[in-house]
Amino acid sequence: KEAKYVGNTITYNHAKGAVITWYRASGQLSVDAGSKFLFKDNTITGNAAFRPSGSSTNLQSYAIESLSSYMSEFKVIGNTVSLFQDCVRLRGAGTAYTVEDNTFENFGSNGAASSTVAIGLWCYSDIDSAEIRRNRFIFSEHGTAAYLGDSDTAGDLTLEDNTFYYPGPPIATNNKYIAWY
Repeated sequence: KEAKYVGNTITYNHAKGAVITWYRASGQLSVDAGSKFLFKDNTITGNAAFRPSGSSTNLQSYAIESLSSYMSEFKVIGNTVSLFQDCVRLRGAGTAYTVEDNTFENFGSNGAASSTVAIGLWCYSDIDSAEIRRNRFIFSEHGTAAYLGDSDTAGDLTLEDNTFYYPGPPIATNNKYIAWY
């Protein structure tokens, strides 16, 4: 009923895929009441060699993905995630998501080889609730810090005390390279 990943160091030396993801067999789509996932105080580092400027080789590279977890609670707290295109993807109705006190750094993609835009925190439109507090989003390339769904079905979202920093040159085109989308 409870999975905990606490205080680990993960070097993910691969071009594509997820570090932490979930799989459920076809047809197992209901939330497991009382189940919990805690991902806390971990350091996850991707591979800069697979993220060259003007390349699509880093597309679909992300660190934490909840797509098939069907957990009641999914918490990502106090982690440092770097060198991925997308850092965290939250998806699935019936799950209470908490994303707090994390640093998402050196993420992004210049999008030159694809229309895909990098996203630090991706909340799909089917989520019911998410608390997003005190996170730091530090871009190394162009991207969107947080994408909060593309429909009005996303429910109770709390966004509080988050910080965004892009130290690069000014961006004159493509409105997808923003803090909140």
